[in-house]
Formats: sequence, C-alpha cells, structure tokens
Amino acid sequence: MMQPSVTIKSETIEDAIQQALSILDASIDEVDISVLSSPTKSIFGNQKALAEVKITKLAPKDELTIESFVDQFETHVEEENTVCGIWIIDEKVHVSSTKNRYPILEVGQGVEVWINGVQVTQRQVIASDDQMRLKTTDELVPATFSIELEPQNMTAYLDVKQGKRVKRRVKDVPMSDSVVVEAEEEVLPMFDLKMEEVMEKVKIMNMVGVDYAAIASAVNSLEGGRVAIAKGTPPVKGRDGYLEILYDNDVFQSVRDQRARVDFREKNAILTVEEGDVLAQIIPATNGKPGKDVFGNVILPPVVQEVDLRLTNHVAQKEARIIAVTSGRPLIETRGRLVKVDIVKELIHHGDVTIESGNIRFQGDVVIKGDIDDSMVVEAAGRITIDGNCTKAEITSAQSVLVRKNVFSTSINVGKANIIINELVLMLRGIVPQFEQMRTAIRQIMEVNNQTKEELQVHQLHHLIRLLMEKKFPLLKEKVHMLIQKVRENHAVLDREWTDMADKLNQHILVLSTQTNTNDYSPLVDEVRELYEMYCIPPEPKSNLSLSYAINSHLYCSGNIFVTDQGAYHCNIQAGNAVRIANVCRGGMIVAGKNATFDELGSEIGVKTIVQVPHDGLIQINHVYQGTEIHIGNRRHTFAVEEYHVKAHIGADGMIALR
Repeated sequence: MMQPSVTIKSETIEDAIQQALSILDASIDEVDISVLSSPTKSIFGNQKALAEVKITKLAPKDELTIESFVDQFETHVEEENTVCGIWIIDEKVHVSSTKNRYPILEVGQGVEVWINGVQVTQRQVIASDDQMRLKTTDELVPATFSIELEPQNMTAYLDVKQGKRVKRRVKDVPMSDSVVVEAEEEVLPMFDLKMEEVMEKVKIMNMVGVDYAAIASAVNSLEGGRVAIAKGTPPVKGRDGYLEILYDNDVFQSVRDQRARVDFREKNAILTVEEGDVLAQIIPATNGKPGKDVFGNVILPPVVQEVDLRLTNHVAQKEARIIAVTSGRPLIETRGRLVKVDIVKELIHHGDVTIESGNIRFQGDVVIKGDIDDSMVVEAAGRITIDGNCTKAEITSAQSVLVRKNVFSTSINVGKANIIINELVLMLRGIVPQFEQMRTAIRQIMEVNNQTKEELQVHQLHHLIRLLMEKKFPLLKEKVHMLIQKVRENHAVLDREWTDMADKLNQHILVLSTQTNTNDYSPLVDEVRELYEMYCIPPEPKSNLSLSYAINSHLYCSGNIFVTDQGAYHCNIQAGNAVRIANVCRGGMIVAGKNATFDELGSEIGVKTIVQVPHDGLIQINHVYQGTEIHIGNRRHTFAVEEYHVKAHIGADGMIALR
C-alpha cells in the first residue's frame, strides 16, 4: 500500500517541513524527509529560488504485545531445538533437518535408494523435504550339481548345492545423524533339483558300482553337500625285495646318559662270525595286485624292485642265503635298494704309531693301543679305535672312529667314500640330462637319414658326437673329464662300478675309440643314469666320530660327531647328521647336517665361533656368549648379549626364533 506524501516549496527548509507535517498530520518521527533543493539568493540579496522538500508518511508499526512476544519466542526456541537425523521404520525413511545441520545417508548392500527420482549409490546429504524411495529385490538361486573324480578315477563325488529363495527387506534403523541403509535376508530352501537330472549325467559318464542311495540322499538333503557315489578298488601295493639280517648288526650303537654323553666303557663286544655262518637271507619282491577305477579300467600297482646286492670276495651267495667265506666282523651298508655285504678283518697295533712303526693302512678294522704321533697316517676300510692321544696326525675311516683320549691339530675323516660319492653324484646330475639329449639327437638324425644303428658308420658317430659337444653341449666334455679324474683319484675307496663307468666314459666320449658304435653309446647312457639313481639316495647315517677333547683340528664325519668330555677349541667340525659337544665349544666353524647341541658355546673375549645347520635344523645351547654367530638355512643371527637355554630354529615367520 502506497503511503501519503507531499512536496512543499518555501523560503526555508524548516518552514517547508513544518507545512508538510501540518498537511499530513504527522510528527517528524512518523515521516521520511527528502530535501529536493535548498533556497538561494541573488548577489543583491534578493530571493532567487525557494527551498523544496518531499515528506512521506511512514507505515505504522504493529504494537508488540506480551502475547505476540511470547508466541515469537516459542517459535524461535522450537527452531533452535529441532533434532537432525534419519530413521527407518517399516521400510519408510523419516528425515529431520535444520537450517544449520543435515543428516547423512549411506547406501549399503541389497538396497536401491532413490532420492527425488534419481538413484544414488554414494553417501548423500538429506533434507527434510527430499522425496525418498527404497527398493529391495528378491532372488531365486537354482540348484546346481557337479560330479568330480579323484586322481586315478578311484572315487567319484557328487557335489550338490540346493536352490534357495532369498527374500529381502530394508532393515529398521533407529534415528541417527548418519545411517547405512541395508537389507536383511531370509533364505528359504527350494528343492528344485531333480533326481533324473543327476542320473542322466551318471549314465553319460558310464560309471560302474554307483551308489544310488547316496545320490538320493544328497539330492533330498536340506544342506546338499559332497558325497561319494562310486568307488573303485585301489591296487594293492607290492613289497620291494630286501635283505633280512640274521644277526645283530647294531652292536656299535652308542649308550648315552641323560646328557647325551657317550660311555664307551659300556660297549658290547664287537660281533664276529666264522667261516660258513649265514649272515642274511634275500627276501624277494612281492608283486602287488591290480585294482579298478570307477569306470572299470584296470589300475596297475607300482612296480616292485629287487634288492641290488654287492658282495665282496669275503662272502658268497647260496640260493637266497648270504654266507661268510672268512671269519671277521660282518658289515652291511644300505643305500636305497643297494646293499653291500662284506666281512671285515681286524688289525690290532700294540703301542704307539710312530716313524718306527710306519703308517697304517688296512682293509678292515684297526685298533691302536697307544698314541698316534706327529705326521703319522692311519687309514682303515672299517672302524678305527684309538686308546691314546692323536697329535698332528691324519686319520681316515670308511665307517667310524673312536678316540678315547685327546686330539691335537689332527685331521680326522670318517665316511670318506660317502664324501667322494656325494661329489660324484652332483657331477652326474649335470651330465645325465645332456647325455640323454645327445642320444635323442643321434636317434633323430638316424631317422631323418633313414639309417639303422648298423648303417651308421663309426666315423659318422664320432663326428656327430664331436659336433654336439662343440655346438650344443660345450661344457660336457670338461664335466666328463672332471668326473673321470675324480674317480681315478679315489679309486681305492670306490666300488668297481665307478671305475668301470669312468673307463667307458673315457673310451666312448673323450677318446672316441674306433671300437665305439651306437650299440655301445645308448647302453652307456642307461648305465650312467642307473648309477646316478642308485647313489643319489643318501646312505643311512651310521658313521660316528667320537672323541674326548679336540683343539686346532679338522673333524669330518658323514654321520654324527660327539665330543664327550672337555670340549672342542678352534676346530673346523662338519657332520652329515648331528653334532653334540659336551662342556665347551670355543672358536671355529661347526656345520651339522641336522641338529647341533652344545653345553657352552662361544667366548667371553669374542673368539669367532660359528654354527650352521640346514633350514629344518635345530641348535640347542645351554649357555651362549655374546658375539657367537648361528646360521639356520639362509638366515643368520649374532648374539648381542649372553643368553641361556637357547633352542634356535626357523619360526613360522621364516625368521630365526631362539625359544
């Protein structure tokens, strides 16, 4: 509504305002005054222009009564105290927001959320006037099944997953300023799998011996699951041939107290046999029985193998029995199916081994009743027993060594043949695959040229072998040369089969004798592989090296090493199996093929002491000094402080654990 106004001209502004107020019947507080122009005069003082003002009457103000004040105050309080939040009841969303705060909604699993007609998937700010719609979808999951076969088709399994109907509804949510809209599910089973469907699949697979009751049970089961519906008959494993020992061959087994010390005073007498005694009996291999798979196919059992006997001239075979030809200690060594049988003689040397007595080398057991002096050598194909001390000596045994007293600056090797054989096996591992590839290449060339073995000339074969070694296998010739040299250097501790193989390799590979032909080459490859497979199996760890005390010595044994009394100082010790050092082990390198056990390890003054075992090995130490280093597999640990009762091994995290 327009408010009344007047425009007045007068000689002064004040007079014009008063006239306007009189006309509008208003006070000066009830009007708006605008001065349009001010009065002016001429240079002679005469009036030139009048003052002009515009007066507008203001709209009247409502009177603020007590009642209206209270109403306005209550409305204000309600606005300030309104709660902000979202809540869901019976799949309906309720929202409360204010001018200064809005609730947050997040879309969860199984629900579609639509806001103002638009589907949203991210977190959203919601206002009270937003139009909300929630949607859930039920789901029908049909039943499925599969038939799986175990290796070699010995068992068929039916795996049933029953059908189901999933009903979903929006979860009720109490009021919160931030909520997640999610669906809750009700799963109802549906038995929609038909027995006929499964039977059709079974029929197509053509299995025999089907358990129809098991199929029906799985099809009608509430949970479904995996059940065997057909089983074949597994083959019965046969038994490899073996040698049955007819005497006690374990008389050299150590007797230990609770601290694992060896008390050699409690040894049994060494067993001896007489001429004509039966040592062992050959038990032939027993073939297994074939089985059948679920399709009725025959499954053959694993092939059995006969024992591979190696007899020396001290024993003989009469039908299935092994008989002593001479008296002495029977020796039977086993490496996989390879078994060696021998009768070992015994040499007893009364007194010390000195320059006067000379070195002792004997193909049997040796007993030294005294000491072994500086630079003297004792070698035996059997066991060595020394009642006295060893000083700067060299002792080699194929089986075991017992030193009843002390060892000073001495080298002792036990099981030297095993050391050499292990090295030869590693060489063969690199040679055998290349030999077989060369044989394949020779056969392929013969097939391409449509030649038989007899038609391939010797000079052609030699030329082909030279080309293959020069262009395809340049390192093979050197590997074969190293193998032959190793065998010849150690022929005294190796069986004849090794020297025979070395001679054949030299003739047919290095020298290329004019007598060589393809009929020789192919069997040679088979012989080399057979020798590798026979000896790649580690021997049984029956070798032992036992002594009371050692200092500045080199000790090696393919089996176990036991230092039983005063300990070991500054020694290099290597065992193919276990190491056990009583009292003190200080300085040097100790390597064990399995576990290592010590009473006291290391030095207070930091003498370097290192112990090494394989990844699955265990190092047990009652007392270890700072600075001692242990290696387990490729992990290493140096003790920063003195510790007690350590049991070091590789833990579940792949690191060294000390307890």
